[in-house]
Amino acid sequence: MKLRSYAEWEASCKSCLKDAREITRQMDHDAFNWKPSPNKWSAAECLEHLNMSASKMLPILDTALRKGASNQITGEPPFETGFIGAWFLRGSGPSGKPVPAPAVYKPAQSSYTKEKILGRFEALQQDYQRLLGFSQRHELDLSRIYARSAFTPLLRFNAATWFQAMPGHQQRHLSQIRRLTASPDFPAA
Repeated sequence: MKLRSYAEWEASCKSCLKDAREITRQMDHDAFNWKPSPNKWSAAECLEHLNMSASKMLPILDTALRKGASNQITGEPPFETGFIGAWFLRGSGPSGKPVPAPAVYKPAQSSYTKEKILGRFEALQQDYQRLLGFSQRHELDLSRIYARSAFTPLLRFNAATWFQAMPGHQQRHLSQIRRLTASPDFPAA
C-alpha cells in the first residue's frame, strides 16, 4: 500500500486541528463534557483520548526517527507499508470498525477544561509536524524505520504507517464528536 506524502500528512494534521477548533468553538463547559450515555465519550473525552494516544506514541516515533537519522536510513516518498500495516490503517482510520480503546488510552476523568484540552491537542499537532519536518530534512526512508506501539511492544509498524495512522485516528474521533453534536439531546450553547 502506497502512503501519502509529507505535504499530505502535514495538511491532514492542520485540517484535524482546524476541525477540532471549529467543532468545539460554540461549546461551553457543559456541552464540551456532555455524554449521550454513561458508556459513551464526550467531546472532551474524545480529544483527551487523542491527546493520550499522541503523547505516548510521539516520543517513541521520535526515538525511532533519530535512530534512523543516525544510521542514515534514507529514501524518498512514496513510502509503503506491509500487509499488517495496511490492515492496521484500515482499522484505525475514519471508516474503521470501532473497537474499545485499551485502558491506557481511556480518559481518566469525565470533566475537562476545553482550553486545556485544545491547547494540548494543538501542542501535540505541532510535535507531529516537527517530526514530519525532521524526517523530511533528513530524507529518511519511512518505509524502513520501525517504531513499536505504545500499547504493546510486540506491535511494530514502519514510521510511514504511524504518520498515516495519526491523522486517520484523529479524523475518526472528530467524526465521533460531530455525531455527538448532531444528537437531539446535545446541549445548545
